[in-house]
Amino acid sequence: MIRVVAGLTDKAGNLETGRVYPNQLAPIIRNGAEGPELVKAR
Repeated sequence: MIRVVAGLTDKAGNLETGRVYPNQLAPIIRNGAEGPELVKAR
C-alpha cells in the first residue's frame, strides 16, 4: 500500500500478510493530519 498511495505514513508497524479475522486489528488507510496514513483498526 505504501507504493500505491503517495505520501503514506506507516503507523501500523509489522503486518502479517493475508490473515484478517473478525474482532482483530486490520490495516486501514485513513486521512490523518499530515496526509494519508496506514494504521491498525477494528
